[in-house]
Amino acid sequence: MTVRLSITNLNDVLASFDATEDAMEQAVQYAITLSGLAVERQAKQNASGRPGPNVRTGNLRRSITTKNGQRGFDGSYSVEVAGTMVYARAVEFGHPKWKPGVKYPYLGPAARDLSKNGTLSRVFTTALATRLKG
Repeated sequence: MTVRLSITNLNDVLASFDATEDAMEQAVQYAITLSGLAVERQAKQNASGRPGPNVRTGNLRRSITTKNGQRGFDGSYSVEVAGTMVYARAVEFGHPKWKPGVKYPYLGPAARDLSKNGTLSRVFTTALATRLKG
């Protein structure tokens, strides 16, 4: 017994695969960006007084921003969340002119805690599912 299959609309099938790949790409970029925004929100809360740095002007909090998620050359996706004030790094990691051990981490703990408690995973999967549903 011989079965013969014939695909007469190969171009349509391939175009459908391309469209699906594009939709997935956009959905992942959207989901990684929303995950970054969740870290940004938590970092701003962490940088809002005790325990943490005293808030004088709120400039550090306002400087914490998220860049849109993007795909790297190696196929990985990333999003950048950072404080842009000149002293943001010193607050996070300490400064040589400060007393030893004086630092007020706000960004690292935000990402770590949201990852540990599953929030980042939930934000990512919900955003991905929402975007793919259309």
